[in-house]
Amino acid sequence: MICGQCCKQQPVFDQAIAAYRFEEPLRTLIHHFKYQEGLYLGSFLAHLMLQSMPADIANTQCLLPIPMHHLRLRQRGFNQAAELAKNLARALNLPYDLSCCQKIVNTDAQAALDSKQRRQNLRGVFQAENCRYQHVTLIDDLLTTGSTANELARVLKRSGVVRVDVWCCAREYGQPDPSAALTKRHPADFAGRLFPVIFFTQGVKATNYICIGKLHDRYFTVKNKFGQWQVPFNIRIFNGRN
Repeated sequence: MICGQCCKQQPVFDQAIAAYRFEEPLRTLIHHFKYQEGLYLGSFLAHLMLQSMPADIANTQCLLPIPMHHLRLRQRGFNQAAELAKNLARALNLPYDLSCCQKIVNTDAQAALDSKQRRQNLRGVFQAENCRYQHVTLIDDLLTTGSTANELARVLKRSGVVRVDVWCCAREYGQPDPSAALTKRHPADFAGRLFPVIFFTQGVKATNYICIGKLHDRYFTVKNKFGQWQVPFNIRIFNGRN
């Protein structure tokens, strides 16, 4: 499927795969993974991505997580894109590279900006050095306007990369909502409920059901038709709620 924005202006990257819509409960799971130190959700989100992986993923030479500026990395403690890339690389037996490209300018957070501001915010912020690959796949948790992936693809192609694909867990449709990043919801809020998560595979709309299961002493369960995971939660966040 080709979105309207890409029809109007062809992006620099060659292909973008983001099978899932950025809707509940996936929205809350990604926000908790990203903003609430929810590292334990990385393997589950990578598992969702593997269910809708690009058909030609075996042709890529390397997985490249969208880089984070070192000051932002120090503040957050981890790069969520790198955590996804590690899980995906392990599952697919593919290499990943954390040093090929860097973010050299500490920009304002993208979540608070509209499409035009995002493009302006990203000019000249990436650099790629000693990138010896011809075909790479960028990894991130969320594709919103595509501005970040587009700018990084531009830099990589200037450095000699021939093909740049993008693979994300979810895609937000329409204009980004700056207030969405400030959600106070938590995976526990969905306990015991079954949710359809809409995704597309080979252009065909399909549904994957996720159930946020029963809360236990130190974990909650997340399951779909492929299996069930015991997800440990952060005791500090959940204290007094179970």
